[in-house]
Amino acid sequence: DTVQVSATGTWYEVDVSDYITDNGTYSLALTSSSDVFSQHIYSREDTTESNRPYLEVVSGAGSSLKAEKGSVTNIGSASWTQVNLANSYASPVVVCTTNYTSSDVPMVVRVRNASGNKFEVKVINPSGTTVSGRTVQYMVVEEGVYSEGTDGVKMEAKKITSTLTDGYTNGWMGQTISTANSYFTPVVLGQVLTANDAAWSQFWCCSEASYALPPSNGSFAVGKHVGEDTVLTRANETIGYIVIEAG
Repeated sequence: DTVQVSATGTWYEVDVSDYITDNGTYSLALTSSSDVFSQHIYSREDTTESNRPYLEVVSGAGSSLKAEKGSVTNIGSASWTQVNLANSYASPVVVCTTNYTSSDVPMVVRVRNASGNKFEVKVINPSGTTVSGRTVQYMVVEEGVYSEGTDGVKMEAKKITSTLTDGYTNGWMGQTISTANSYFTPVVLGQVLTANDAAWSQFWCCSEASYALPPSNGSFAVGKHVGEDTVLTRANETIGYIVIEAG
């Protein structure tokens, strides 16, 4: 930027807002096109503090991102277990998983009553086989949209009401959602967050173009599915999903 200087010993304001667009460290240099005033262009190393140019950056409230991860042990199908969180959330989006091998029975992590600083979890087998002693990993993000510049990560966490139930027999339709951010390679994590139906269902997602393709930038489909279960209907459930830029 340039500024017209008409007198010596006077401070002039230079607008650099077009260049200081985000958090970070910036280098500024002052030069003069006239030899007359060059002696009055001071660098930050000037020994007289009052002669040094200064930059005042007024930032906003900063990052609003609130998130955490953790794990909880000894989870099973007999009863719900309350998980207490380090943070309190206005609208928590919870995503859970448990690890199991090919020798284990299939398992689904169910979540309910996610609010404030807690949620409840259990691990069930879709066919009703008793499950016990499982470790569940979880991630919690405050519902909202986040940017790399302000929050350090490009991400969004959302909730919707799932009114469709997909699966092998019902087909794979899902509900189309649009992202607030633009992603080059979106990674989508999700969870059925309620237990309105006593029967299980599981989060799934795909490209808007085809259920055989992963989510892509802009919009994609999310939903709940019942796999090859012969009971095809489920009550509406709240599902939460987290979209993160890969990398």
